[in-house]
Amino acid sequence: MKAQGLVAQLVCGDEQDLLRLAAAPGYLADNGIPTDLEDLARHEAIRYRLPDGPFLPWILKDGPRTITVGPVMRLALSGDALDTGRAYARAGIGIIGAVRTWLEDAFAAGTLVPVLPDRWSDMDGPRLCYPDRSGSAALGAFVAICRRTRGR
Repeated sequence: MKAQGLVAQLVCGDEQDLLRLAAAPGYLADNGIPTDLEDLARHEAIRYRLPDGPFLPWILKDGPRTITVGPVMRLALSGDALDTGRAYARAGIGIIGAVRTWLEDAFAAGTLVPVLPDRWSDMDGPRLCYPDRSGSAALGAFVAICRRTRGR
């Protein structure tokens, strides 16, 4: 994507690599499967805190609208504690919100199952924006790594 002298490069995943919700089959057996966004808001959540303070938002579809859902937080983790969050989710602590690429192995193994997939947002994933014509060698190397690893 290019606009006004900027390039927006996907950092990871693909065009559909946004927030996905998942939970362990045992958690859902014990607590019920959320059937709508109000029900989801009553479930316990495993949330990631971004480096500048706010939590990774749970942005979901509500009919034609896109909304942010604020579930009951049971556990808050730093954004770099991905493996810890997945381990807690597999242990049945609550519903986790993470990007698809962070969850697909657990989905394939059946240790986590999708929650409210019909409500997942269709927006595309995180991007790195940088000037079109300039940039350091380090930025160029980072962009090359993003392009090579995208989709893994």
